[in-house]
Amino acid sequence: MHGMGAHDGHHAEPKPAPDPLLDSRDEMVHDMSTGMWADDNAGGFAWGKLVKLTGPPFWSAMFSRFKTKLQAGEGYRMASPDLKGGPGFLKRVWSTPLGRYVTEQVELAPRQGDFDNIHMAPPMRAPPSIRYLYPQKELRLDEIVMAPFCIHDCLHLHWRWLPTGENETWMWGWDETGPYAVAGVPHIPVNQHLRVEMESTHAFVYSVHADTAMPAGQWQYVLHEGLAYGLNANPQWLARLMQTGTALLERWPPAAALSWAMFYWALRYRDDSGKAAELLLEDCAPGP
Repeated sequence: MHGMGAHDGHHAEPKPAPDPLLDSRDEMVHDMSTGMWADDNAGGFAWGKLVKLTGPPFWSAMFSRFKTKLQAGEGYRMASPDLKGGPGFLKRVWSTPLGRYVTEQVELAPRQGDFDNIHMAPPMRAPPSIRYLYPQKELRLDEIVMAPFCIHDCLHLHWRWLPTGENETWMWGWDETGPYAVAGVPHIPVNQHLRVEMESTHAFVYSVHADTAMPAGQWQYVLHEGLAYGLNANPQWLARLMQTGTALLERWPPAAALSWAMFYWALRYRDDSGKAAELLLEDCAPGP
């Protein structure tokens, strides 16, 4: 028997370091992150196209404005009867044929505010095998946002959706008679003002002010649109959706074809000589 501190001269063999080139699994960032998006009103991408999987849901097609990595104290007016719609902020989107960004004037719906939804989730990281071969920070492979949908672990709340047809009235907003009445307007009663403000990177305040008093015995809906926490999605639908983006990832190593992180990356960015370039510029400037 050996005494305390004694040993027989043998040491455990150190475990070999894992080979990053053999690790093709997506990873998640530990910290939560929050982003806000505004749906595009121009009709360039209908929600039904995403459901039917007719093509990749690029941010530049689905959204007109967004802001990621929100911090405590940031707050925005999201809906109000004081907002009459019409010409709003500017959307700056990449045009591949022209080889430059083009500016579009966004036509806002009545009562539409700065953003239409909020998503709170841990960002993803590209597989180690890809990050090892492409270590440039400028490619932004180590913090990839899940949008326009989350495959898991995402709290999301939508108070307005992009305009849709009569076959998708569940996405329509309120008028004086109630919900699901008008395409493209907010999902809150017409007498309410909505402001959303961040308390931290993983907490926010949903604040409603109603203009008019309600008669006794009559309900006033708050958060009628509800919110959800996504844990997973139909695997067959996800597989078909990923196939829509196969061509986007052909220039990357084979692991990218099975990587949700890389699929999300391709929906937001393009590779500009080793740098991730936005397809839609973040937090567009206000309109004239």
